[in-house]
Amino acid sequence: MAHQIVIHDRFVEVIHSGDVGYPERLSALQAAKALKEIRPGMPLLINFLGAQLRAPLTNEEQEVRERIDYTTRVAMDSFFAHRRVAIVGGDEPNVRPASVAAQIRRLTFRAFSERQEGLWWLLEPA
Repeated sequence: MAHQIVIHDRFVEVIHSGDVGYPERLSALQAAKALKEIRPGMPLLINFLGAQLRAPLTNEEQEVRERIDYTTRVAMDSFFAHRRVAIVGGDEPNVRPASVAAQIRRLTFRAFSERQEGLWWLLEPA
């Protein structure tokens, strides 16, 4: 697992690579939160196109705990308030926890299969 955080002029991109599960997702988001260069409200693109997402298709206790922890932390985190968030490259089972968290907080969130589609939506005027 690895991630890279790129601060572009108009948005922040978290690029995941390798094997990615919920702990790795949280680690990347914590790293992004720690960067003072990321302005409040700056749109966020979470890019899984180069990653192998661990499929959350089991109900194994460990996976369920990780999924609940991820969903709860994202739903409660002020980092996402007033920030558009797009995910690219995640299949529906892997995007669902982020989608649930966005619904709970009424965040502006969408998932896309291609990066360019996500960028168009992310950067369109609100």
